[in-house]
Amino acid sequence: MTPSWESPSTLWVIRTTAVEMILRQGLSARSVIAAADTTVDNAPLQLMLTELLCTLVDLSRRWNLERTKIICSGKDQKKQKPSSSSTILVMDCGSSVHLFCNPDLLVEVYESDTTLTVRCNAGLKTTRWRGRLPGFGWVWLLHGGVANIVSLSRTKETFRVTYDSALGNSFDVFKKDGSVVKFTERSNRLYCFDLCDRTEESTILITTVDDNKLKFSGQDVAKADQARTLQQRVGRPSTADLIRYIHDKLIKNCPVTTQDVRNAEKIYGPDLGCLKGKTVRTKPPPIRVQHNEIPPSIMDHYKNVTLSVDIMKVTGIPFLMTISRDIKFGTAGRLETMQTHHILKHFKRIIGTYAVRGFKVTIMLTDNQFESMRDDIANLHVQLHVVAREDHVPEAERFNRTVKDRIRANYNILPYTHFPPVLIAEMVYSAVFWRNMFPLKGGISPTQSPSELILNRSLDAQVHCKVGLGDYVQTHEEHDNTMDSRTIGAIALRPANDGSFYFLNLSTGRRIIRRSFTPLPMPQGVIDQVHRLARRAKASRQLTFTNTAGEDLDTLYADLDRDEDDLPLDVVNAGVTDDDDDDDENSNDDDDDLVFNNEGCRCDGEKARAAGICDKIS
Repeated sequence: MTPSWESPSTLWVIRTTAVEMILRQGLSARSVIAAADTTVDNAPLQLMLTELLCTLVDLSRRWNLERTKIICSGKDQKKQKPSSSSTILVMDCGSSVHLFCNPDLLVEVYESDTTLTVRCNAGLKTTRWRGRLPGFGWVWLLHGGVANIVSLSRTKETFRVTYDSALGNSFDVFKKDGSVVKFTERSNRLYCFDLCDRTEESTILITTVDDNKLKFSGQDVAKADQARTLQQRVGRPSTADLIRYIHDKLIKNCPVTTQDVRNAEKIYGPDLGCLKGKTVRTKPPPIRVQHNEIPPSIMDHYKNVTLSVDIMKVTGIPFLMTISRDIKFGTAGRLETMQTHHILKHFKRIIGTYAVRGFKVTIMLTDNQFESMRDDIANLHVQLHVVAREDHVPEAERFNRTVKDRIRANYNILPYTHFPPVLIAEMVYSAVFWRNMFPLKGGISPTQSPSELILNRSLDAQVHCKVGLGDYVQTHEEHDNTMDSRTIGAIALRPANDGSFYFLNLSTGRRIIRRSFTPLPMPQGVIDQVHRLARRAKASRQLTFTNTAGEDLDTLYADLDRDEDDLPLDVVNAGVTDDDDDDDENSNDDDDDLVFNNEGCRCDGEKARAAGICDKIS
């Protein structure tokens, strides 16, 4: 028998359903009444339900949000943690408002006097609740919603938003603190950002044009653009001359002021046309090589060197990594192939480097992958010690992890999302170079660095710190009276010898060495060109660190003792580079591939070749 709608049990079901629809699902009275009209045929029941719902809605409006949560979840029940999907923000180009479903993401939640009506596939939804998302702004809150919607139209009014399907395939929201929030495409074809990941990217170390623009108002940027255009139209005078022309009123009806010209210089740097057309050749300073004596006590105790050797792959590129016990001098050499003769070439260069300063490599500690080279290494007058199967060389692995951490630090701070192989290799070389430039904890000298002991190279801020890894510059080129450009765009890599630097030529993608250059703020076009070089080389978009077996080093080194940078002074240490010329624009030896004798002058490596161990020194 069907129960009458007037029975207590039926009324209890109606009340319970109404509370669920209003408080738990966040529905308005109108939507619930409309649902009742379409689903209930009994007219008296419709009237009773309408009156009941109106009463409940009026009561619910008097309760605050916390009271509503208590009624929904129960006083004795533990508050449920939002699901993982409720922390995901979805970028929507079809939404005109920010509409969130998870109140736990918001602060200062309140019920406003304004009602928001949303039209969607599920029909009409209304809400009066609002809240503030920290670091973003005010949004609407719809209890019972299915997603946290971020309106693209509203976002671009407050933040700069970019999208390129070929470069990262993500909506990049540039916040005012310099960080970038990336809404990436997921398997469901939606562009999302998970607040639990917090993968915001900081680019504070590289000065870009866009960063400089954020320091000025929109009107100042527009006037600076006008000043730069005027400079180009009046024959590209120098900035100082243009300021003088404007100050002396030599340009009638001039639309800009001297301050606009200065702002243009701060935003864009020197005019690129002036650099390419007016740069003059400068006389290089005389080369002064300081000879650093090795204390006799070090030569007496540490003349014979033990090398720890391993191979580390960075984004699939193999590097021969070595570090000497006690001295803690490290090297990294890119292996174009894994063939024996190519690895032996690197061994000869490393052994010759030690020989030039009077050290002799006598022992190599390796794992089982070098066993097949035992006879070849013996011909270099070096004894090979292979650790047991499944064992590893701890000094080499600690060195690898330290280099890996420094590479990752640079990788995450640079403004690029796709790196060409030559830039990946130079990040490895740079990490090892700077590690070798300082005395290391537990090393054989508290005042002399490994680089000073082995390469006769000491750190000079005016020589080695003029530009940083990843900076954009215009390098000064050899020129004559032709119309050829006198500068080329390049990315700084690391110091070379004699005050020169390695650069990545943005036109050819090759590594070059130059002494004279002009640093500039980085425009977006330079970042795009680096990405094009990476796509041209079919480079991987992921930064990975593995061994030759493909095992992830983060997992493999999880239980390894911390390296010397993180330990007290009584522990061992390490860090420079064994460069390869394969990426250079010419096949000549690089400056730091040449041998230096005890007087600090270049020689042909006779001492090393006399021992039969050196072809070329790094």
